[in-house]
This record gives sequence, C-alpha cells and structure tokens, in this order.
Amino acid sequence: MVQFNEEYYLENNPEALASDKTAFEHYVTEGWESGAQANAEGEVMSGDDIVTEAVALSGEALISLISEMDADDMRALDADSAALDVPALMTTSFDVFKNMDASETSKLVEDTPESLAGMEVDDFQFLESGGTFDVGQTMANLDESTTATVLKGLGGEALEYVDAEEAFDMGVELTEMSDKNLATIVGGIKVDGMTILDGMSGFDMGVELAGMDDQYQAEMFGGMEADSMAFLDDMNDWDMGAEMADMGDQHIATMFGGMKSSTLTEIDTLYDGKVGSRMSGMDDQYQAQMFGNMETTSMGIVDNLSGFDMGAELAGMDDQYMATMMGGMGTDSMTFMDDLDGWDMGATMSNMDSQNLSTVMGGADFGFMNNLGGFDMGSKLADMDDTYLSKAMTGWSESSLDGMIGLDDFDMAGRLGGMDSTLRGGVIGGWGTASLEVMDKASTAFNLSDVVFTDMDQFTNMDAGYMVGLLGGMDLDSIKSAASKMSGEDLQFLDSAASFDLGATMGAVDDGLFANLMGGWGSDGLSYMNSMDNFDMGAKVSGLDDQYMATMFGSMDTGAMSFMDGMDDFDMGGRLGSMDDQYMASMIGNFDKDDLGFFDGMDDFDLASELGEMDDQYLGTMLGQMNADEFTFFDNMDGFDLGGELVNMDDQHMASMMSNFDQGDLIFFDGMDDFDLGGELASMDDQHFSTVLGQMDNAEFRFFDDMEGFDLGGKLANMDGQHMASMMGNFDKDDLGFFDDMDDFDLASELGEMDDQYLGTMLGQMNADEFIFFDDMEGFDLGGELGS
Repeated sequence: MVQFNEEYYLENNPEALASDKTAFEHYVTEGWESGAQANAEGEVMSGDDIVTEAVALSGEALISLISEMDADDMRALDADSAALDVPALMTTSFDVFKNMDASETSKLVEDTPESLAGMEVDDFQFLESGGTFDVGQTMANLDESTTATVLKGLGGEALEYVDAEEAFDMGVELTEMSDKNLATIVGGIKVDGMTILDGMSGFDMGVELAGMDDQYQAEMFGGMEADSMAFLDDMNDWDMGAEMADMGDQHIATMFGGMKSSTLTEIDTLYDGKVGSRMSGMDDQYQAQMFGNMETTSMGIVDNLSGFDMGAELAGMDDQYMATMMGGMGTDSMTFMDDLDGWDMGATMSNMDSQNLSTVMGGADFGFMNNLGGFDMGSKLADMDDTYLSKAMTGWSESSLDGMIGLDDFDMAGRLGGMDSTLRGGVIGGWGTASLEVMDKASTAFNLSDVVFTDMDQFTNMDAGYMVGLLGGMDLDSIKSAASKMSGEDLQFLDSAASFDLGATMGAVDDGLFANLMGGWGSDGLSYMNSMDNFDMGAKVSGLDDQYMATMFGSMDTGAMSFMDGMDDFDMGGRLGSMDDQYMASMIGNFDKDDLGFFDGMDDFDLASELGEMDDQYLGTMLGQMNADEFTFFDNMDGFDLGGELVNMDDQHMASMMSNFDQGDLIFFDGMDDFDLGGELASMDDQHFSTVLGQMDNAEFRFFDDMEGFDLGGKLANMDGQHMASMMGNFDKDDLGFFDDMDDFDLASELGEMDDQYLGTMLGQMNADEFIFFDDMEGFDLGGELGS
C-alpha cells in the first residue's frame, strides 16, 4: 500500500501551503488526478490507497475531507477504487454526502437517481438549497421504472413533498403508469404512503387497482404488510375480496407464496377463515410454486388454517411438482415439512425416481437429507446415472465430505472419479486440495492427477506449487496427456509456482517430449511459451530433427500452425521443404482437410510438389491414415495428380494403403474419373490382394462383391492356398459367414482342397468361434480334415 507523506507533499507542492485545505485534502482534490507523487519514493496513490488512508482519519478530519471534495473528485475516486462504491453509499448512507456542497451532491444524485428512494423531506430540501437541483424536475425526467423504484421507497411526508412539486404531476404519472410499476409502488409503500396516494388529486387508486392485471396484483399483495392489506380492504371504491376470489391459481400461488406470516393471518381474518379452502382447491403445480417460495413461519400459519390439511396435500402431490417445490427450499422449511402430520417425507423421497430426486437433493442440505428418517440416501445415489448424480450433488459443500465418503452402499469418490469431467466439475470444481486428497485415498477409481488435469479451469483455487507437484508424480504418458489440455492461462498458472521454472524446464526436456508437448498446445499456449524471457522457443524448435518436427506439427491445429508460421525466429516453410519423405508422410497422415488447406496455402512451402515427389511407400502410408474428406482435397488440389499417383503405385504399397480403408474410402476411390479401382484390384497378385482383404470386414467385402468391373468371387477362386490361408486366418466368424454365403465362391470346397500346411496355419490363427463355424458348415468336414 502506498502511504501519504505530508511533509514531502508540502515541500514539493508549495501551492498546498497557501491553501486552506490540509495536505491530504489538497492531494485528493487537486494533486492526485494530475499525477502528483505522494511520498519520497515517487509513488502515486491508488483509489484504494486513498480510501484506506481516509477511513483511518478521525471523524472530524474525514468530514472535512468530504466537504472539500466535489462531484468529480468522488467520481474519480469511485472509478479507481474497488473498496468504494459511491452509488451504493448514496442509497444507504446519504447523510455522508450532506457534508459536501449541496450543488455537488446533487450532481451525484443525478448520476444515481435511485438514491432518491431513501430520502426524507430534509434531504430534498438540502439538495434544492444548492440552487441547481429541483426535485420535481428530476422526478419528471426519470423513466417509469426508476420512478416506481423511487416512490416505493418514500415515506408519507416525502411523498407529499414530491406531490407538491410543480414540475411533477404525480397523480397523472401514477394514472398513466403500467400495472407492473404501479404494483411495485403500492406493494412497497407503508400505510402512511397509501393514505397519500388514496387522497391524491388526479389519481383514483381504487379504480387503478381494480383494473390491474392479476399477475401484478398478486405480486403486489405478496410483499405487503398486514396493516397495508387492511388499509386496502377498507377502501370504499375497491372490493379486494372480489378481486382475490376471481384470481386464478397461478396468481394466488404467487401472492400467498410471497406473503409474510402476519399478512397471511390478517387476510385469513379478513375473509372469515376461507383462505385454507382456497388453497386446498389448487392443483399440484401451483401449490408447489406457493410452498416453494414461502417462508417457514408462513408455512406454520398455513398448516393451521381452517379447511386445509398441509400434510395430506403434500402426500397427494405429484413427484414432479414436489421436486420443483423442494429443490430450492431451505433447511428450516424442509425440517418443518418433515414434522408434519399425515405425510412421511422419507418415504416420499425413497419412492421418488432419480430425475425428480436429483432436483430435490441438488438444492437441499446434505446433512438434512443424510439424517432424514426412512430414507437411505446412499442406495438412492448409487442407483442414479451420472447426469442425475451430478445434479443431486451440485451445491454440496466439502465441509460434509466425511459424511459423503461414509455413506453406505455408495462409493462417492469412485463415482466422481469415473464421471465426465464437465459433470464432475459441477460437483467438486473449486473444492480445496485437502478434500480432493481425501477422495484420492478413498477410491482407486478417483485419481487426483487425472481429475485435476482433465480440466484445470475447475481447480484454479489450487496452489500452483501443489499442482506442479501432481504433474511431477505422473508417468510420462500421463504428463503428455495432461499438458495437451492446457491453455495459455493454465501454463501461466503453473509457471507462477515459486518452485517451478517452466522456461528452464522446456529448455531442458528432450526433443521427443518437447515435440509432444508443443503439438498439444493451441496458439494461446504457444504464445505464452514464446513470450517467456528465459526460453528461446524459436531456437528450440529450429533444432528439432525431422522426426520430432513431424510429431509436433502432426498434432497441431491450424491456429497453432498459423502461430508457428508467423514466428520471426523460426522458418516453418524452410523446415518443411527439407523434411524427409518418411516423416512428411507420417505428419500429413494425421492431418484433416483444414490442416491440408493451411499447408497448401503457405507462401514458402509447395505441398503439391512434395506429394508428387514422394516415394510410393510413404504416399501409401500417408493416404492409408486418411479418409474421403482428405482424398477429395487432394483430388481437387492444383499441381497434384492423385489419380496418376495411384495408377503408378506398386501393388505392395497399394495393398498396404487399402488395408486401412473403410467402405467410405473405397467408395471415393471407385468414383474417381482418373483411377480404375476395379482394374487395380483385378490385376493385383494374390499376396497383396490377400493383405487387403485380411484387414477388412463385411462392409468392405460387400462393397467389393457389388462393385462393377471387379469379380470378387472369381478373384478368390483363383487365389492360391498359401495366400488364401494367410488372409482367412485374420477372419472372424462373421467374415467367414459372408464368404460362405457368396454365390460365386465356394468356401467349403476351397477349404477342403487346401494343403494341410496352409490349413493348419490358418486354423492356428483362429479361435473357438471360428472352429464352431467350420464344424457346422455344410460341405466341409472339419473333423475329417483334422483326422487326416
């Protein structure tokens, strides 16, 4: 905190000596905004520094300081201080500002007109004494909502004062006001204020209330005091009872749900004890709405109303509405309901389904639910799926952790450990380290490191040093996985640990780990790394060999690639242009069409030329890792002839590539104008064709069997036994079933004629499911083959 030095300030600001103000008053009102130094260290105080120094003054000195400040001084201090809230103080402590010049205080009132709501007549007179403020004119210029807020907060004398102002016709304003805002006023003022309104010229309160929409009438009554309710009931030109009798259940629920106990008692007296029977006739939805918003003391009044059995009503309530009602209820109200005659809360909760119970428990106190008689919380939680379980546990405090861990029939830590991170975060996000460690010890399914590093943003309250320690205790693969999810903010958080230097660590790790870490970060993470003073990212990346460079880029998204390409001290295009085909292929094999689009758009790297010059082996490996979206990109790319490359590819690499294809990939290749897939397959030798089929399943077999220009049955019938055996050794019973059902290929005959050497090799790769298939297959005698 910056401290004010009076002696230093006076020595360096001689104009302060000639002022009637104290040195500190001069600094706050004249020196601070001009950047004057507060002490010999050359420091300038912040708004919070000034507020701290001011509140330490004696009462007389503080009043003197305030009296010297004008509106601009207050505004500037408010803007620069988190501790000071001038608009809030204007509303709650207006007398403080009456120490200022009235004309300056009135400017602050114009900034915060809502502050008028708490004022008395002498406050209005003070403001007008400055000669620049007119209460009536100010009220006339307010929007309707603010007008309602102000009038609601005024007492009778203040309302009378405002009504007497020439520039503001309150009667006309109230008559033209919307139901919503009029309800706000009438529902908030006291009886003395109602008396003023009822006798006001130009405003017929009874007529206006009679014409008010039920929704706003209900909201108005709901917050009203008992004496105000009695006043309205005594009005001659409005029948309050008739208005309530005609009100629908929805609005009755709103009204009674917000009423204080004294008002409920008053209204039941006014209407001869008929409130209970009115409540009894409500449907479940509105009863639930009413009780869900009701104070506990009001529930006590309702339970004793004539004609209403609260326990019986709750016992018959639908679970859906019961859950909605109890989901936001406090412990006092829950306890009251649990003690009601005629209703067993524990039994109701026990019979409630997971969806509704999770709504109840998500807003309830853990201790109450755990101690509820006749309710086994552990078994009910254990039966919930993760979505409902997360909802049920959201809001539970870690202060109840011992009770949660100790629940019978429910492994809390284990369930949370296996839960989706987003759902889990709603329960334990923000919990302290000690609580997380307890759960880590309670279940092997709750791995603290996995939980924390799956979504670090949920645990920003954790000590950075502790989080670094968690990382240090993980194996290398887990560290890579954790780091890949980190944002720039996460890296900065780790780097803030006193015992950890991220820059030095990244400079020291081996190239393999470095490439894996860099490949997992987005542009924000890379930007943070590149901004570090003690780590030269450009030099480190430039020194990677092709293998690790390919690993790094193969895992990046286009945002990260763009960042790397824009670095001043790293030549991305140059490094790619000189990369070995083997690593280029492994890198590009991990790309999607967006990544390919980025590379193809680079100014200093020619992707088409690199692909055109690539050896068949590596081109085949690369294409085998891709799908139809990427094939489409290549087929449309300027400067690269995909069809030509495929036509000239040797069978070995063609087979290796196609063995990784699914049906969608084959459909693309079969649809190419400049590549004949059927012809390539027909001319492929047995060895390589068996390699293709041996890695495929029914969907691909069916595609080949239906493909025009290719005879799968004929190709199989002419295959030699050796390659037939090596191919079929990879088949499961479903694959065998497809081949056995083919019209133009006799699997049983092929097997029956197969040399023992190859049959034995084939069977040696299979298991019992396939043996059963062969044993049951018509036309093939497995036992006979084995016997001979």
